[in-house]
Amino acid sequence: IVWENNDLYVIVKDTGVFKSIDNGASFAQVTRNLRVPDRDDDSTFTFGSNVSDFRQLVIDPNNSDHLLLTTGKGLYESFDKANSWSYIDLPFRQQDISPFAVSFAKSSESVMYVSIGAVILKSIDGGNNWSSTDTKTKGLVSAILVSLDLPQVAFAGVSE
Repeated sequence: IVWENNDLYVIVKDTGVFKSIDNGASFAQVTRNLRVPDRDDDSTFTFGSNVSDFRQLVIDPNNSDHLLLTTGKGLYESFDKANSWSYIDLPFRQQDISPFAVSFAKSSESVMYVSIGAVILKSIDGGNNWSSTDTKTKGLVSAILVSLDLPQVAFAGVSE
């Protein structure tokens, strides 16, 4: 469950993300048309089946219209409170290994973090470019907490 102002978002793992704009009195599915991009070469996507494995959703603390969503098939972004979604291309094929944890830095508008297995990806330019750090654990990074004051410092929660 993610809550921002009057907007309430609930993730149902195998079904999608649902949004309420009336404090939970009613909900609408906002990921019904989210599609899995299939890469047919190194630069082109064709859109295939619906996404069916929803993981984490985070709201940008600097812009409540901006959301990031991790799924079993990749990372998606919305700039209109989940009315539409775009696929974010990460530096490897997300259908082979998919993102799990996601977080924004509260003290910077353009810093975001995403975990893939034991690796944490960081973007300082709003997702255009990514750097990676291997946590050297054998578990899954299932949570990322970013320092309130230092956007370059993040803490990882690892599960086995």
